[in-house]
Amino acid sequence: MHPKRQIEEANDAIAVFDLGGTWFRWGIYDSAGGLSGVSRRPAINYLSQPTLHARELQMALTQLIIEQARHTHERSQLQAVCVSIGAPVNAHDMTVLGSGPLWGPEAEPFSLRTHLAHALPDLAWYIINDITALLAPYMSPSDACRKTMLITVSSGIGSRLHDHRLGYIPFDTVHGVQGEIGHLVFPFQLDGQLVNRRCECGGWNHMNAFSSGRGIAHTLRELPLLTRGYPALFSESAENWRGADDDYRLSAFLTQLERGNDAATALLDAFVTPLSRALATALSLDPEIDRIVITGGVARGLGRHYQQALGRTFLRDGLYQISERDPEYLSRRLQWDATDDFSGLRGAGIYAARALGHIKNSANGEHDGVKN
Repeated sequence: MHPKRQIEEANDAIAVFDLGGTWFRWGIYDSAGGLSGVSRRPAINYLSQPTLHARELQMALTQLIIEQARHTHERSQLQAVCVSIGAPVNAHDMTVLGSGPLWGPEAEPFSLRTHLAHALPDLAWYIINDITALLAPYMSPSDACRKTMLITVSSGIGSRLHDHRLGYIPFDTVHGVQGEIGHLVFPFQLDGQLVNRRCECGGWNHMNAFSSGRGIAHTLRELPLLTRGYPALFSESAENWRGADDDYRLSAFLTQLERGNDAATALLDAFVTPLSRALATALSLDPEIDRIVITGGVARGLGRHYQQALGRTFLRDGLYQISERDPEYLSRRLQWDATDDFSGLRGAGIYAARALGHIKNSANGEHDGVKN
């Protein structure tokens, strides 16, 4: 049978969306044929549409989902739609609580599912955080792993923890969130001086403000104003450097890392330190975390340099009574996931298939992987 026909005739076809701060992607997933019909467009966000209010951005996103889901539903036997979104989501009622990268600091909580279900009521709708989607392939029962933590370092930073023995992701019983580490406050220093910056959510000195893709890009642009060591890093004048685009600055930074520039290495350590300290805190509080999966565009783009910096800063600060005796404690747990641009879509499909019962998640009968 032709692959496209097989997808269109599948009984468990699921429309999937992956809505990040930079790109919106969508396609069709089914457990037999995998992912097909993928499309993408630049994200509708407060940076690309600066004249739109947060509520208008939310409704524009809603309309895009409805149009694409309706179009897919007309030609496919859809059972469900799963939307993976780069925002904190209340896992109990699927309310989107806000999104700095998408809607800026003025956004109010938004019942996206209500609008979608009203437009297409004959479909099952699932709204999940994008990190939950990336974690979905790792949620199978495991005898060797008690808990898996997945961290994404991209336009924003976040984590999600899955308990393999109980077979679900634990969320706060009232607010339905877990793992919003990108909004923890951490000091950020250059040349021994504290740097203060507002996060896209509106808060001050969050990890996202310095260590996310956008945080790193912003810090690189402002380097001539922030550090006396700028001339040791880049040859461009301060005016030309700040006038260049983000891609140029990130490429120049990577070039200096490849050359072994000490100032570039120290700068990368500064970017990675908040995440390193968050990991030390997590492992101190929960020693049952046996696997830590790290993914995202920043970690992939900086590759071995990022991996080495994380190990270096973790050992520098230390995990009390452990790291000096067991320097491989973190590295044994780390798994660097070479995800591609479609991993969020696949994860959304796996999550929805599990919720629909097509994939059994655990021996105790849990299907959705969520503890309510």
